[in-house]
Amino acid sequence: MNCMKIKSKYLEEIEIESDQIIFFPEGLPAFEEERQFVIIPFAADSPFFYLQSVRKEQLCFILADVFTFFPHYEIEINNRELRRLKIREGGKGSLNVFALLTIPEIFAETTANLLAPLIINFDQQVGIQYIPQLSRYHTKHPLFEDSILSPAQGVR
Repeated sequence: MNCMKIKSKYLEEIEIESDQIIFFPEGLPAFEEERQFVIIPFAADSPFFYLQSVRKEQLCFILADVFTFFPHYEIEINNRELRRLKIREGGKGSLNVFALLTIPEIFAETTANLLAPLIINFDQQVGIQYIPQLSRYHTKHPLFEDSILSPAQGVR
């Protein structure tokens, strides 16, 4: 493993290991040229994370573990996307699902993009932002809503 230092918009300079770098084969929408990111938890056992570009200090997103806030969230990933995530058809793998957050001045009004989650295969260090053809979700689900999504709102 190689250590390297990168600069972060929120964390100043941080040291990372090469095995922490997640490769996004197609980048992220609007940031297609950026393909290497690290995911850094806010704290141990925190549901919040930084998604920091390895190359661009100012490119850093805030993520949340989807299932912490939306336990009934469902998404079906097609075989093409599973291959991109290095999961073989019919194979098993450990995928993590994150939502990009929009954080306004009032933190309680934070929203999560459930339409286009980030799906990460940490075992293979690869990730995608997945936008399904059909979805009942949208880009601005309140993160701290009293009524959490019901199973009937899931995607199949």
